Amino acid sequence: RQNVKSYYDLLLNSETARYVFRIVALKLILENPSIYGYNLNSTEKYSKQEFTSISIDSGISDFSRFSISQNINYKILKIANPWLRQKYLKNKNRKTYTLKILNSEYKVFTNYDTISTRIFKPKLINAFDSSVVNKKSDSLLKENILNTDIIKKEDNIETPIK
Repeated sequence: RQNVKSYYDLLLNSETARYVFRIVALKLILENPSIYGYNLNSTEKYSKQEFTSISIDSGISDFSRFSISQNINYKILKIANPWLRQKYLKNKNRKTYTLKILNSEYKVFTNYDTISTRIFKPKLINAFDSSVVNKKSDSLLKENILNTDIIKKEDNIETPIK
């Protein structure tokens, strides 16, 4: 549209122009991570997923039912085939499509050792006087409200200059 062959001659807004260099830097790091100090053990990398390809030359009325017939769920089918945009496939022209089906059980990569098992009771921060919440019928209990004066005192925050 701008009829130029150089990036430097393009008229781009400043935000877009900054992202181009970041994308190029990311591409270089991903191509050769060890050069830039990213040394991953094989245990730290994602394992390669093995797929079976299924050729389909007819329509599929419901991908969730189709995925169950393939012993997977709809979510896994969509992850393996991101080009699927709808819950069905109309194929009037009998075109051949290839769907990927995972061979092994799909695993969610979550480190369960880092998830805290203790019960967390969040404190509500109230910018107003907490003495107004004192009725038993109030849904906010007084002990769950943390007054802003306490926060300022604990964090040594001075009163802002006006």
